[in-house]
Amino acid sequence: MAQIHLANNSPKSPEELQRLLVSLRNAPPFSSTSPEESVRVGIYVRKSRLKPGQTDYSLDSQEDQAVTYATRHGWKVCDTYGDLNTSGRYISRRELNRLKRDVRAGEVDIIVVYSVNRIFRNLKALLKFIAFLQQYGVHLVSVTEPIDTDTPWGMLILEVLGALAEMFAREASERTRMMKHHRAKKGLLNGLLPLGYCKGNCSSCTHPNGKGYCPNFGAKDIGDGKVPVPHPVDQYAVRLIYELYATGQWSMSDIAHHLNTHLFELPTGQTVQFRSQGNPGRTSPGPFRDDTIRHILQNPTYIGVVAEHERPPLKME
Repeated sequence: MAQIHLANNSPKSPEELQRLLVSLRNAPPFSSTSPEESVRVGIYVRKSRLKPGQTDYSLDSQEDQAVTYATRHGWKVCDTYGDLNTSGRYISRRELNRLKRDVRAGEVDIIVVYSVNRIFRNLKALLKFIAFLQQYGVHLVSVTEPIDTDTPWGMLILEVLGALAEMFAREASERTRMMKHHRAKKGLLNGLLPLGYCKGNCSSCTHPNGKGYCPNFGAKDIGDGKVPVPHPVDQYAVRLIYELYATGQWSMSDIAHHLNTHLFELPTGQTVQFRSQGNPGRTSPGPFRDDTIRHILQNPTYIGVVAEHERPPLKME
């Protein structure tokens, strides 16, 4: 690792700090103890959420730049660990846990990330992770940031970057909280539209119960894409659920079983097999369950009310 001695090299001005950062960025962050030794690299990538068609900062983009970086230094990439749809605030992640297991097994010498905020947006967790890596003699290297955890100055840079990453997460949470509050005050829904509603932009539909299910898919728009409209198919499923439950003779389990085992004819003459809409990016449309029916019956949206639920304080643990 590049060695920095605080007594002689502490920057005395912003210009000196800039030169120091440039020198650290250009210096090889790690070198083998012998020409024959092969440095084993594990690449870690993470993305909180990937929107359709988005490529910037994607898992593939992060991995490509990390591989290029490792190759330029003559290191051997052994594996890539990628967590998608996962916040950097959380300590426990499936692929990050797998990476830790490989570190304990002695299978990794260096972990390469695109930037520090890909590994954690939680300063306390980041520092704990660095201590874990030091225990096993493993180095953390960032493609875009000059990190040297073997020196006091390098650790200071890491701590500042970690604090900035955490601050961004906290600010993003507060912006989301305020945005949802203002939407609720205007009578607008937050989050995924409940079953029975859609945006009505049929010509460019991305609704989970669209293609292959809704007869209006790809046709003329029935809405402006901003104000929810009744879904051409699912609105009848919701009506049936309430009608059956209102009789007092159908349990939520009975209703789910009924919807999953029967075909239904719509007023248009179309025969359909109703299905839940799932959760885009997590679960696909499929059969109804007891809790699916319960959430529909308890959702105030169906009586024309927009609920604003109290959001708990952001937790970084």
